[in-house]
Amino acid sequence: MARHPRLGLLLIAMALPLLLLAPVLGAHAARPPAHAHATMQVTIQNFAFSPQTITVAPGTTVIWTNKDNVDHTVTSDTGAWPDSGSLATNKSFSHTFAKAGTYAYHCALHPSMTAKVIVSAVTPAAVLVKAASAKVLVNAQGMTLYVFAPDKRNKSVCYGKCAAFWPPALVPKRTNVPATMPGITGKFGVAIRTGGARQLTFDGAPLYTFVKDKKPGDMTGQGLDVSGGYWWAVVTRRA
Repeated sequence: MARHPRLGLLLIAMALPLLLLAPVLGAHAARPPAHAHATMQVTIQNFAFSPQTITVAPGTTVIWTNKDNVDHTVTSDTGAWPDSGSLATNKSFSHTFAKAGTYAYHCALHPSMTAKVIVSAVTPAAVLVKAASAKVLVNAQGMTLYVFAPDKRNKSVCYGKCAAFWPPALVPKRTNVPATMPGITGKFGVAIRTGGARQLTFDGAPLYTFVKDKKPGDMTGQGLDVSGGYWWAVVTRRA
């Protein structure tokens, strides 16, 4: 399997099923702090909730949408919210989580379908990235993060048309980047782009998303040789 020449990272095989990317790994993956009308989407598809585990801040509204051709429910294990009832294809159900805690739920029609919502206040530094299943590095919106082989350590060479197709993972102003993040093996940092923008790095490699990835779990940029070099999705080892 190909490896990034400077990171020593494991690289996702191009044949890895995309379904492995959907569930969020463990309870330590953090979501952005709650703000007015903060929402989180969960897809019901292939007889599974995706992501299977999410972490949100108090006040976040979670919206479940059924994409299967059969009915499903969103049923709290403890009665923490009114049952959704049967959701037909493309129907949605939502609930706003006001209090911190762990909320397990299932589909009453298909009990093997289980998932949970973790409601926890987080600090801004903890929301930059999280680890999806198979430990694929993704941003706070669940989009796959990539490294570009021609980049130098802590220095991006992707500008202009390259950056239009591969948007840099930028760090908001006044956001401190911790060297490590829960559940992720590797070191984080910042590379300063031309013009002063701050780009997130992983083990010294600048990180990017890809415009053709349209939803969490997409990894259409994996292994492409474009814009002057190869692009690789990043896989981390469990911390």
